[in-house]
Amino acid sequence: MREKARRLHEETDYAVVANLNCSFFLRCFELRDWPNFYMDLAANIEFAEALMDRYLDVKLRIAELALEQVGEYIDVIMVTSDDLGMIDRPLISPPMYRQLVKPRQKRTFDFFKKNTDAKLFYHCDGAVYPLIPDFIELGVNALNPIQLNAAEMGDTKKLKADFGDKLTFWGAIDTSQVLPYGTPEDVRAEVKQRIKDLAPGGGYVVCSVHNIQPEVPPENVVAMFDSAYEMGRYPLTLE
Repeated sequence: MREKARRLHEETDYAVVANLNCSFFLRCFELRDWPNFYMDLAANIEFAEALMDRYLDVKLRIAELALEQVGEYIDVIMVTSDDLGMIDRPLISPPMYRQLVKPRQKRTFDFFKKNTDAKLFYHCDGAVYPLIPDFIELGVNALNPIQLNAAEMGDTKKLKADFGDKLTFWGAIDTSQVLPYGTPEDVRAEVKQRIKDLAPGGGYVVCSVHNIQPEVPPENVVAMFDSAYEMGRYPLTLE
């Protein structure tokens, strides 16, 4: 892994991204089953905190070993993939998030800020608009995927106005409707709109919201990339 990171860093002009997944919140749901862990969070808080802490201990030790090998070569770290949002709301209330999850995320982000100069990328699906100020406070540099069909996440112009001076948006090309079911012209219009909304002043990485699925027509994939290369250049000239 060290040699691959070194080669990419020294011999290419790519940004080197390391996926050092430190998810603990969703993993505890998987260990306990969703109804049980929801009950833990509400009625057995001491146990829920102990379980999350133990899981995070393991993940951060793995990340520490990885950083010993590649820390000097990486530009971006994908810190965690603890999704916190459903389509219409966060998975837990903001007060519960701030009491139980955010302190452990702070431990995670503080660890990376202490041990690397890389930018910190956080993947979090769903309706997380109410939590974005918390992410910024934690030290998140880039938020992915900007799930447009989730509550309060579709108005990318508003997202940019509210948080664009503190956060890079990574994603936002719709994978629920436009890419699988639209025409190449629809895809081009989608890319144009997201660049127009999110790219002024920097702070936008053009990317699909989620992984491109098999039902997406190849011509739509080509349209997305071609449009991004064409329109995603500074100075922006979109009208």
